[in-house]
Amino acid sequence: MTNPVSRTINRRDRLFELLTTLLESTSEVSLVKLAKTHQVSIDTIRRDLMMLDNLICKERQYFEIHWGKVYVYFQENIAPIKEDLQMYLILALKQMEYFANDKSGDAVYKKLIRFTEKSMNELDQERFHNYMAHIHISNYAYPINRNSFYEQVTLVLKAISKGNFISVNKGVYTRYLDPFGIYFAKGAFYLLAEEYELISNGNRRIPAKKKELRHFRFDRLSKWKEQEYESPINSSKKSALSKKYLHAMWEAEGPQKEPFTLELAVFDKKVWNRIKERQWTEKQTFIDNEGAEVGRLFFDSITSEQEITKWILGWGSAVQVIKPIWLKEAIQKEIKNMLKRY
Repeated sequence: MTNPVSRTINRRDRLFELLTTLLESTSEVSLVKLAKTHQVSIDTIRRDLMMLDNLICKERQYFEIHWGKVYVYFQENIAPIKEDLQMYLILALKQMEYFANDKSGDAVYKKLIRFTEKSMNELDQERFHNYMAHIHISNYAYPINRNSFYEQVTLVLKAISKGNFISVNKGVYTRYLDPFGIYFAKGAFYLLAEEYELISNGNRRIPAKKKELRHFRFDRLSKWKEQEYESPINSSKKSALSKKYLHAMWEAEGPQKEPFTLELAVFDKKVWNRIKERQWTEKQTFIDNEGAEVGRLFFDSITSEQEITKWILGWGSAVQVIKPIWLKEAIQKEIKNMLKRY
């Protein structure tokens, strides 16, 4: 028997595909062709079209069914998109070029571009192409192995919505994970999940929690599969727990220590201004000084030692750790080790 959640997701996907087909049609398309394309009956296509009609045809008629054909009127009913809204749309689409690295992602990205163009009048289309041509997104520092990120993101989100587990390989070992969400930082995707192991329970194997919530980098995992083990946590609670976990992270490193306050002295005015330009963490305080020390900063609730150490070293001699003392000593040790290399 088909899972009702699965049926709902399949229909939702089909409705999006159907709407895309109608947007790409300039005049008419047959019900037989639509049914064949989506591998369903003509009656199912009729019901889908009736649902779309109820959802989008409130004030204008964008299509109608007559004698086995769908007559499309999207172009006649398109209103100009405000320039500020179009800019947000362009920025979102440019960010999605990240997915165009693999075959599936590229196909979806091109379809989104066509979908967007079809929803615009001629003047908006001209402006859209002009703006898109002058915004550039760097592909450098992204993981080299990202050829299936689109499928992996889709698999994770579907598993969360259905309350299922997934399995992945890290190295030669298979890991069973209860996915909580997806995090994007420093040019890479991370999977937030709790790790389980399968234990024997009579004639079957059931999952038992092995590790609490943590994160895994997508490109270091392989052989992604959805597993029909039921998650003990609902999706809304997963979202809340994910936010709490991410709150304790510094960029892409998870919590390692009990929260501590970082106190840093800065001795270079340009560096001080650059640091103050950004929101580094939720709780940060900047105090301007006069003299050799141009400023002092305080970051509260830091838990990620490795990432914060790299961040501090990145500013070179322009900064000095004041507190905590153990971090100051760790950086002194690292600098001595670096000097041995040179």
